[in-house]
Amino acid sequence: MTVTLRDVVAHAEALWPVSGAEEWDSVGVVSGSPTAAIATVLFVVDVTEQTVDQAIELGCDLVV
Repeated sequence: MTVTLRDVVAHAEALWPVSGAEEWDSVGVVSGSPTAAIATVLFVVDVTEQTVDQAIELGCDLVV
């Protein structure tokens, strides 16, 4: 079974509803196709050049 970006977003929103976000929270997908296959995810506190480099090094399909 292929997991898509749409699937990951739906599961994340079920766990953490957008309605619970603070006004300063960045919510939603910044870029990417909803139908893109997702196999590996890197969870980070802040997206920085270093975390993007790490995601590339690890072959991650998604950074959250």
